[in-house]
Amino acid sequence: MVMLDTNYVLRFILRDIEEQAQTVATAIKQGAVYVRDEVLAEAVHVLENVYKQDRPTITKALTTFVSLRNITLDSKAVTIKGLRNYADTKLDYVDCLLAAFHSEKGETVLTFDKKLNNFMKRTDEESTT
Repeated sequence: MVMLDTNYVLRFILRDIEEQAQTVATAIKQGAVYVRDEVLAEAVHVLENVYKQDRPTITKALTTFVSLRNITLDSKAVTIKGLRNYADTKLDYVDCLLAAFHSEKGETVLTFDKKLNNFMKRTDEESTT
């Protein structure tokens, strides 16, 4: 299995350099490729801050990308939940991912961040009702 870096993810999503986008597509078609959470976090950062994409657009693009058949992640459910959290809140993506680990995997997240704690508490309450 090979690992993709952020530039590979961005070229595939943005298709701003078509030759590179095709190289990425070929790599994905050839077999399983692994994408780390850190790579997706950097992609979110670049798409938001450099390319000035809005949260729903970023979420849609990355959710479509990670849902491709040959894309392997540590946990697709956590990643997709983190992306949805990102689209629906003002929390940064890493906090959204932490909240997703909490809700999807039952992980305890220790944080001094009141907004993140409140978000996790709300989602806990919603899941029990």
